[in-house]
Amino acid sequence: MRKLLIALAILLGLLVAADFGLRLVAQRAVAGDLQSALSLRDRPSVSLGGFPFVAELASGTVSSVTVHTRGPVHDGDLRFESAALALRDVRFSAGQLLGGNGTTIRAGHGGGTATITESELNAAIRATAPVTVAFREPNIVVRSDLGGLEVEAHPVIEGGRLVLRP
Repeated sequence: MRKLLIALAILLGLLVAADFGLRLVAQRAVAGDLQSALSLRDRPSVSLGGFPFVAELASGTVSSVTVHTRGPVHDGDLRFESAALALRDVRFSAGQLLGGNGTTIRAGHGGGTATITESELNAAIRATAPVTVAFREPNIVVRSDLGGLEVEAHPVIEGGRLVLRP
């Protein structure tokens, strides 16, 4: 009986180690794919949640995914200093993903942040309006080039757009 318990403990330890190892391999693969897809200088940090990971991967559902970049991220003409993303209840086709065909990934909910410098924001705004901005936490000061009028504004995201509210 004792040998059976020892064998089961060793088997359980090996299964947990394999689950942990597969999670590390998957995190590295996702990070590499994101680095290529987003043309990142550095590999982002990726964390895949859930236990046991193998069962979640096979079912096509991962409880959480977090991504943090450590370098510039380009989105069209905008350049962000860093970005972070946290997703929950992530679903995908395990068969397509494991077959190497790619898959659509959907998240139940999540959020993220992106950091932009004052100079990058001014470069983006200059393309559409004769104003400059200055960061004065927690707000932004918008200054008109046509007369020097200044307005303090609070930045918010609405419908995927940056909106400055006076």
